Amino acid sequence: MYHVKNLMVMLISAFIVVSAASALAGDMNAASVFYEGDRDLSQTPQSYIEESAAIYKSCENTEKLRRNHKCKCYATEYLNKRIEQGQSASQESLLIALRDSCRNVEATTHQQYLTCMGESYDTSALGKNVTKEAYCTCVADEWKQSYSSFQGKIHSPVIQREMSFAAIMACKKKLSQY
Repeated sequence: MYHVKNLMVMLISAFIVVSAASALAGDMNAASVFYEGDRDLSQTPQSYIEESAAIYKSCENTEKLRRNHKCKCYATEYLNKRIEQGQSASQESLLIALRDSCRNVEATTHQQYLTCMGESYDTSALGKNVTKEAYCTCVADEWKQSYSSFQGKIHSPVIQREMSFAAIMACKKKLSQY
């Protein structure tokens, strides 16, 4: 009877260890969907990983967030901040701190191009050999250069409008010389 009782305790303990290991593997799988960092997450609370996975999913499902941020990077940075600041930091404060992080230069550049192509601007004023596609490619390239190198707070719509305007003016000057 004593051996059966010990065997039962050992089996139950083994089951708990296996269950905990598979739960941890599930947590790590959740992080593996988005996490791009090199931090060992084995001691990270499951709630932090789940919260960051939800941030990733929200980013992927929200067009404006996805366009402005690289979602995997954004969720990774969020998780890193959560780990550093702990549960006492609000989700809102962490997200505010990340507003200028993980810029999606490619998507915002593409959006600049599409916006330009959708406008009714007659490029013939720049020269008879200037096509709208050439003009809009120039505007997008100028935007990309400014956006990727800008060191300040990029989330401001005013800053983004000023960068767009500067790109337009640079291209008008450049292309009018042809």
